[in-house]
Amino acid sequence: TPPGAAQGFAPHYDDIDAFVVQLQGRKAWRVYDNSEDHDLSCRLPRFSSRDFHPSESKRWRCVFDGELKPGDCLYIPRGFPHHAHTLEGMDADISVH
Repeated sequence: TPPGAAQGFAPHYDDIDAFVVQLQGRKAWRVYDNSEDHDLSCRLPRFSSRDFHPSESKRWRCVFDGELKPGDCLYIPRGFPHHAHTLEGMDADISVH
């Protein structure tokens, strides 16, 4: 991801479980609950979501708000909305599905 608080993807959820492994740099992640108390129909989705506007995530319950550094790993369950942005410099991560 390019330097300077760049965001790779808008808030969204996926139809797969994913492990994110941070290889270089630092990235801030937010993962949100997928409970039925909000209007996302994402309990166990068969398709990935549309891109949500960042303001939509303000009404969701955040279950992880943290930073990944090289060597860190984050598990994102299927259907859990999430988004990330770089914190400084270049960063690189891989997702294992």
